[in-house]
Amino acid sequence: MELAEDQLNNVDLIVSSGLLQEEINIVNSQISALEARGKPIPGDLSDRKSALEIKMSLMEIQVQTGQLTIDKYLEQVKDSITSFKRLALTFKKAGKIEDAKKALAKSKVMENEVKQMEEAMDGGGTDDNL
Repeated sequence: MELAEDQLNNVDLIVSSGLLQEEINIVNSQISALEARGKPIPGDLSDRKSALEIKMSLMEIQVQTGQLTIDKYLEQVKDSITSFKRLALTFKKAGKIEDAKKALAKSKVMENEVKQMEEAMDGGGTDDNL
């Protein structure tokens, strides 16, 4: 179960720019809420924000340098969707419903991203959100 929890929160396992952005938004909201109450920002929260931003930058560089093609990106994201759904099932079986919901929410963000990208590709458009 500890491995599953690590997988749920591991920035290195996020392969979707949409999910990275969603996670950055969540962390930014948490930081803003703490700041508004005059509370200190925990180091792990600041570290997570930095890790997410670095991962996003690295992904953008991979796309710009041709190391990551749209097809390869979509394949990775689809594989990740499947992994997060399996993870949700693991959590559900263990009675960790909140973690199961988090895993499903992450898979849903990625599903929406894939749908938008495929629609843009089918329509002949391009997607600059990568």
